Amino acid sequence: MGDIVNWLTGLGLAKHAPLFAEAEIDLETLPDLLEDDLKELGLPLGPRRKIWGAIQRLGAQPDATKEHVPPAPVASETTTAPQSDAERRHLTVMFVDLVGSTEMATKMDAEDMRDVITS
Repeated sequence: MGDIVNWLTGLGLAKHAPLFAEAEIDLETLPDLLEDDLKELGLPLGPRRKIWGAIQRLGAQPDATKEHVPPAPVASETTTAPQSDAERRHLTVMFVDLVGSTEMATKMDAEDMRDVITS
């Protein structure tokens, strides 16, 4: 538990060490924490942001204690995967059905049904 105290001290947040001790959070569990977990601990916004940023930086640094495993080779080392410029967007889908339209469509000509729907 002393490691987490030293880590928090390095961030200037040693006063929050009891919260981590009470929740039994150590350096090994830090990378698994979510931002909501820090909120649940009751940390104020400023320290929460500072700790979250430090946790993110921990994840970006390779752990010297773990054995480095090279990535699995791809089918062809000469080909590169296409870069995706995709972005996530919200999508709204609306479905509208006219009451009785299915039954009406079975009894009417397709062009007549189109005229009914467009009107």
